[in-house]
Amino acid sequence: MLQSPIIFREGLPHQPVVPWLVCLVSAAILVVTGYLSVIDVGERTGLVQQWGLVPMQLQNLLQQNVSEWFVTPILTPITALLVHASWLHVLGNLAYLWAFGLTLERLAGHVSFTVTFFIAGGISNVLLVFLLPDQTAPLIGASGGVSAVIGCYLWLYPKRRLGLYIPLGLYLKFARLPSLLVIGSWFALQVIYTLQGPVTGDVAWRVHLMGFVLGILAGMLIRLFRPRSRLMS
Repeated sequence: MLQSPIIFREGLPHQPVVPWLVCLVSAAILVVTGYLSVIDVGERTGLVQQWGLVPMQLQNLLQQNVSEWFVTPILTPITALLVHASWLHVLGNLAYLWAFGLTLERLAGHVSFTVTFFIAGGISNVLLVFLLPDQTAPLIGASGGVSAVIGCYLWLYPKRRLGLYIPLGLYLKFARLPSLLVIGSWFALQVIYTLQGPVTGDVAWRVHLMGFVLGILAGMLIRLFRPRSRLMS
């Protein structure tokens, strides 16, 4: 039976951590989506407006004195990561979060995943505020955080292969594909959505692109501050 790789650090075996944080984030997203799906439309609209990121609202807040920042809207770049528009939206994000996030947390650790998903994802949302300063519709979804996880994964583990089930007619074939190929398919999906989706499709693409770049930067910082022996391959 295959065993997890063991890297020795300071004479002690370094075992992969249990990726409970990815599971917790996924559960939170599912709970929030489930709750929003069973309440009435008026209450749902109010909660999405409250938990989502409203660019004009945050832009106005950031123009105030720093002492005025410590109010609920300052948290919306993070809370927006947990709110989704539909179950299809949720499943799409969770599929990529599990494909890359589980490995990232298991091999690089809880802190690395937290910095990448929440910090880099939140910053990508804030950057979008400066691109759409007058928008009053809330921005929601974990796309920025998931894209950051993908970028960080690619930087830290460019040679790893992902195990996937590929549909072949009526059968599913398990195959291990290079991460570059899987990430390339992810980019292709974003391009298709941008070209054939609704007018706001280009907004989603911008969030994905910024999150991806910030994820690569997060990977650089993680590699800089954590010895290679602590980042299992």
